[in-house]
Amino acid sequence: MAEHMDDPTDSFSAMIAEDHFMRHLRRHDPNIDKSFVGQAIVRGMDIVVEWDGGYEDYVLYLPQIDTGYAREEGFSVPDQLIRIGSRAKDAAAIFEDTVAAAEEISGVYSLFEEMGRRIHGWSPPGE
Repeated sequence: MAEHMDDPTDSFSAMIAEDHFMRHLRRHDPNIDKSFVGQAIVRGMDIVVEWDGGYEDYVLYLPQIDTGYAREEGFSVPDQLIRIGSRAKDAAAIFEDTVAAAEEISGVYSLFEEMGRRIHGWSPPGE
């Protein structure tokens, strides 16, 4: 009898399937408040928090990010978006937190990394 081996693609596939299922539920849930939009320019950095119909979640959007430049300069910034979640009150709180952080942080790339830590607890490589 063959020994059972865990296949890492199975858990990844399950995670992707769950994400698609949850997006489907949020897309058709009339009880989700998708109306919050926060926009600010702080020290030259554009900050937007809004509902994203593709992710079916609120996102923090930093449109000035150039991922190619970020990679060349060694920033851990894979995108212009950080997914927040489906609750408007969380989106509003993260918007306020991002605006406050932008007052203290130098540069949109460092702001992205800091907000990634605050929102999802991840850190750039080497920290």
